Amino acid sequence: MENEIRLDDLPPTYQQIAMVIGIENVVKLGRELGGEQFYLPKLDVCLAFGYVRSSKNTDVK
Repeated sequence: MENEIRLDDLPPTYQQIAMVIGIENVVKLGRELGGEQFYLPKLDVCLAFGYVRSSKNTDVK
């Protein structure tokens, strides 16, 4: 079924995601998270959090 899906077959929100991660991965997301609502923060926020986390884990001797 997924092999037959074209970008035009998807709703606009799915199309935008499919252009980034591909149709097969959009189908996977739809199966796992379909109907869910979630917030995807900007990457710089995520990376800043990772930096803070890693700086707290440094061993000071």
